[in-house]
Amino acid sequence: MSFRFVKEIQLPGNGIFLSALPDGRAYHRKDHISIAIRRGRLTEDWEFIPDEDWERPGWEDPRVFVSGGHRYCANNLLNGCGIRNLDTGEEVSLNLPGKNFTYLPGEPLSFISWFSPLEIHTLDSGRPRKSVSRRLKTPRMPLADSWRGGTPGVLLEPGVYAGFGHRTTIDSGVLTHHPFVWRLLTNRWRYKLESSLVELPDRWRICDPTCILERGGKWFLITAQSPLAWLVEQPLRTVVYEFDWQGVLAQCP
Repeated sequence: MSFRFVKEIQLPGNGIFLSALPDGRAYHRKDHISIAIRRGRLTEDWEFIPDEDWERPGWEDPRVFVSGGHRYCANNLLNGCGIRNLDTGEEVSLNLPGKNFTYLPGEPLSFISWFSPLEIHTLDSGRPRKSVSRRLKTPRMPLADSWRGGTPGVLLEPGVYAGFGHRTTIDSGVLTHHPFVWRLLTNRWRYKLESSLVELPDRWRICDPTCILERGGKWFLITAQSPLAWLVEQPLRTVVYEFDWQGVLAQCP
């Protein structure tokens, strides 16, 4: 088994882009129009219980993760990305163009701003410092802006990170987001990035991975899906898949 459909999570209103922490705390975009996020709790049965009194404007497409013993929520606002330490309340603006940054847990915290060419930044005293910038010669990532982040990274073993993103294509005017898996191998200042498109059961045309969770020794991927391009009235869905790392990463070169 590489992927198995588990459940579709119901979010209030037209909520989308759910991202959850191991303790069940979860955040999502309020709807497909508003630039605001909502908060709640994700149960063991994949039910979302909203915090009706909590809303944060100016943030969108949140990503949450744990790094260095602290819990973080990332704002994925275009050209206005930043992170908030949920334990201390400290906020850091990244002051970098773009969005869909991929956070890599550890000390110090770092993140991928581009997959091709690979660009990794380290947060040094609250400011992003580029630590890696190189073009990787791989036919799997031919266009820089088509391979974009999704989930925060997971440290599988020392020096080995993995996660999921989405590749954007437009064929005959039809926009599609294809999910892909990536693996980053690090050794001091040497980096090797591997990737492969993956197939998810019954996925819709727009499919953005948002979150990876481990529960009871099993791994789960949460995705945000829609049938059409963004910012139009349409159904949205939040889907959970179970997967195994060995089977998924076997597809990487």
